[in-house]
Order: sequence, then C-alpha cells, then structure tokens
Amino acid sequence: MVEVRIRKKPDNPNRTSRQFTSPQDMNIVPAEGPSRFQRGVDMIQNVFRDTGSNIADYMRASEKARDGRFFSAPTAYDADMAKFPINQAAGAGELFLDIFQLPFEAGAQALGYDQFGSGQGTGDMGYMINKLIDSDAADREAMAINAVLEGSPLSLGYDELVANEAFQNYLRGQGFNIQDDFDFMRDIINTGDEDRMNQFFDMTQDRDSPYFVDINKFSAAEGMTPYNQALQDMFDQYNIDEANQFMSGMYDNFADAQLPFMVDQLAEDLGVSQGSAESILMGGGATDFGLLNDLMNYYEGPFEYSTPEGQALFGDDTIMNLAGGVAAIGKTGKLLRNMKNKLGTGRTAAVLEQLYPGTFGGGLNFPIRFGRDGARLNVGILQGYPTTSKLIRSPLQAYGTVTLPEFVGGE
Repeated sequence: MVEVRIRKKPDNPNRTSRQFTSPQDMNIVPAEGPSRFQRGVDMIQNVFRDTGSNIADYMRASEKARDGRFFSAPTAYDADMAKFPINQAAGAGELFLDIFQLPFEAGAQALGYDQFGSGQGTGDMGYMINKLIDSDAADREAMAINAVLEGSPLSLGYDELVANEAFQNYLRGQGFNIQDDFDFMRDIINTGDEDRMNQFFDMTQDRDSPYFVDINKFSAAEGMTPYNQALQDMFDQYNIDEANQFMSGMYDNFADAQLPFMVDQLAEDLGVSQGSAESILMGGGATDFGLLNDLMNYYEGPFEYSTPEGQALFGDDTIMNLAGGVAAIGKTGKLLRNMKNKLGTGRTAAVLEQLYPGTFGGGLNFPIRFGRDGARLNVGILQGYPTTSKLIRSPLQAYGTVTLPEFVGGE
C-alpha cells in the first residue's frame, strides 16, 4: 500500500505579501502629528492670521497717531497707505515692460549682442527643472559643494594654512615679505624681536596685565628655573594670542579672496552661471533665470514705507501684496488691451497680438471640449494658430523666446 503525503510549499521569506491589511494588523504605529494636507491648511490659516494681525496693528498705530481725532493732518501712516497703490502700479508697469522687451533682447542675443538682456538665454532654468525631477541631483550638488570646500585652503588647519602657497601669496599681496624659508611665528609675529620681548617682560610685571607672572609664588629654594619656565609658558601663550589676533583680522579677507576661485570651480562642476554657483555655495539655490531675470525680480515700487506697521502690512505681508499685485496687473493689462483696441484691426494691433498673446491676445480657450460623450481634444484651437488661445501660445512663445539665442548660437 502506497502512502501519499502532501507537503505544503514553504513560504518564501523574500516574497512580499499582496494581502492588504490594516495598520493595526501589521503592528504599524500611525504617524504622529497632523497630515501633510492639514499642515498645508494650517500654513494658509497662519498666513491669513498674520495679515489680520498686521491690519490690526496698523489701524491701532494710525488711530494713536491721530490722537483720537477724525479730522486731522495726514500722518505718516496715511502716507504709507497712499504709497501702496502707487508701488503696486509701478510694479505692474515694470512687469509688463520686462515682458515687452523680451523678444527684442532675445533677438539681439541671437545676433551675437550678448550685452542686451538681464541674463543669457535660459540661464540655469534647465538645472532648476532637472533638480526637481531628478532624485539624485541634490546629492550630486552636495558632492560638488563638498569637493570645492575640501579643495579650498579654507578647509585647512592652522599649521597647513600658514604653509599653504595660496595663503602665502595672499600675504605677499598684503605687503609681507615672504621668503622660501618662511616661518609664520618668526616672520609675521616677530617672536625673536628683542624690543617685543622687552615689551612682553614689562607686561609680566604688571598686575593688571593678563600676562602677569607673580615671582612671589616661587620659593628661593627652587631657584630661578620654575620662574623662568613660567615666563616661557606665558611668552608662548602671548605669541599664540598674537597669532590668533592676526589671523582673525586676516582670515575673513583671505576667505573673501578665495570665494571667486571656489565659485568658478563650482560653476564649472555643476554647469551653472557664476551667480547661481555663488548662491548654491552660500546655501541657497540657482538664481539665474537668463532673459527672465528682470521678470522674476518683481519691482516693489519707488517709495519706502516710513512706519514699522506700514512696512509690515504694505511691504512685507504676503496676502496684501498678492492681492495688490493681482489687482494692479489686471488693471494695467486691461488698460493696455483698451489701448490696443483703439488701434482697430490694423497692422500694429496684429503685431501686438502675435508678439504678446498673453497681454493682447484672445481669451483663455481650453483645448478640451466637454460634451455628452465626455471630454475630447479641441483640435480646432490647435489648427487655428496663430489665433490659438493665449493659454497655449503664451508658454510656447515664451519658451521659444528664451531658447532662441541658444538655438541660433548653438553648434
């Protein structure tokens, strides 16, 4: 009689279970604290709460300046309020001016006139985008920074630094006579100078001096050896203090002198501009937007706010400036479109519509149609170029504008 035994296949310890279980069944402790969504909500609430506090502070300070009188001479707070719309209008005007000059700056750079424009082509925007989509980009950047810092004389210790050729060349540039047998303590601190030694000995006799050595603490039976050793130890400390004082005044200037070399190396290693490399080295990020540099640096207006409460509300508050900026840009854009409409359908109006679709073009027509059968692509918008919606044309033409110099000048 044959006995059949059924053996179950052993579980593979490397196999990941596909059975979904609750965190409690898997003994997983839920993460403490608010969720990411809740943190976002809290951040928005805090921003609006700050705006409310800034408004309240401004109103209290303004009322106090009026001394409770409704009719009074204008105060500094009234002046700050009057400056706000002017600054916002100036910022909007500067924004549109930056937009208007972009095609001409791009064309000039394409012809080889690189002196035009606030930056060159796309700048470092490709590097910025790559850092967002490449998970290893941040590590490569950190490795490049470490390589620059480790290769710099600033990473050296005291003994290595004073023997470093770059530091010695810097001292020569400051007027010091540095010979081949250079010794820092001897040639810079002048440890062997007799007048200096006599000056130090006088300090050892002064009870108010930090280098005072009390001879009465030593017994005659021990002889002069302990006292002389104490003088030598104090002299060594005096020389160290003098060296530290010299280096504290010299090191910062030396570090500033090394910064351009470090920036050059980092810019070459990362393939970014000098400005971006310096910002990255200082702990920031890439800052070069090429032709869009002026556009990305929003103009805050010609007038400064004279009161702390006015600066906090009108100058620094995010919500107040966002609302004011949107309103000013909208009004300025509407004014420009009205001016264009007065030109009728002439050639100038047509050129403006084609060059600046975001400002003078048509409506924001979405390239998707929704009907009973669902959503489908609106091919008519794509076929209707150059009368296509500015929602599509604006980013496409902006991309073409900033890449034009590199496309024409590239090999």
